[in-house]
Amino acid sequence: MIYLLIALIVFFIYKLTISWLRFRDIREHTSYELEKIQYKIESDPNNPLLYCIRGTVHQMGQNLKSADRDFRRALDMIHKGFPVENKYEIESKLLMNLRYTEKPLPWSRSGPKDYSKNWFMYFLIERLGARRYNF
Repeated sequence: MIYLLIALIVFFIYKLTISWLRFRDIREHTSYELEKIQYKIESDPNNPLLYCIRGTVHQMGQNLKSADRDFRRALDMIHKGFPVENKYEIESKLLMNLRYTEKPLPWSRSGPKDYSKNWFMYFLIERLGARRYNF
């Protein structure tokens, strides 16, 4: 019995360490992707899909406030008539992502928060988080 308990503790520590390392890599990758997509948005500010992509990058980096802002802007642009393919499908995916940014975990408080510096929240959200879509 004691061996099983030790094995579970070692396994949990291993999973936490792997999550911490992945979170560090994602933070570095996120900053690069944000610069790249920001350049595209500056060249074509009327494309709602670019805001969806930037929101997804923020979402992957656990900055849910910025992701919420970008998803809402893309949804607003689509409602105002900016042309996109598969309008209703994109709207449903945006609404799913907005629900995710409002409440990523079942027990978390409502409202988008910035978890970009909290690797333990990354660990929890990746395993227990709500459904979301990556554009």
